[in-house]
Amino acid sequence: MKRVVYHNSNDNDYQYRIRGAIKYMAKMLNQLKPGDVGIVCRVIGNGAVKRRLLDMGLVAGTPVKVQKYAPLGDPMEIKVKNFNLSLRKAEAALIELS
Repeated sequence: MKRVVYHNSNDNDYQYRIRGAIKYMAKMLNQLKPGDVGIVCRVIGNGAVKRRLLDMGLVAGTPVKVQKYAPLGDPMEIKVKNFNLSLRKAEAALIELS
């Protein structure tokens, strides 16, 4: 199977064209900028961190909005299910958005 990768410089999304079908590569939550909105696809990982994220409402299908970043870039504040939540960038990297 031949895979060709296309890069769209406007919004940093990558497209994979496999036998005529285009599939967009999912973004991680830590890649969004303030004001961007995404929908949780899944939480990667296992153990206590994943369980804690799921308990706080970051389940598949939930919309999240990045509110702001701290002055030094870590942590970040997101709005999920009508409340604000602060996450470290390492924790946000475990959340895949569609």
